[in-house]
Amino acid sequence: MAEGATRDAGFVAKFLGGTLADKPEVYRDASPIEQACNEAPPFLFLHGTADKTIPIEQSQMMLKKLRHSGIHADIYEVDGADHAFFFKPPHFESTLRSMELFLDQHFSTK
Repeated sequence: MAEGATRDAGFVAKFLGGTLADKPEVYRDASPIEQACNEAPPFLFLHGTADKTIPIEQSQMMLKKLRHSGIHADIYEVDGADHAFFFKPPHFESTLRSMELFLDQHFSTK
């Protein structure tokens, strides 16, 4: 388990009103992957492969589920980058370009 995962589990339990063992249905309902369906909007995931806060496998699983539901979903993976890499150099500009392209492709009115 990632270092922050244990700490974050306490925050999540407080927010959801109990632990996963106590309230599995609440956790299931709060899980984004459980809400993925064919009515979802297009998704763009930004994820570093060295993210210790949220494992990249979570974005990859959500991407797969969305695509299986017929939703357009892309992932912008940055090798060796950590959590929130997109706010910092040297990744900011390339990430911004990826987001602009994605938004233009799916939401532009031009």
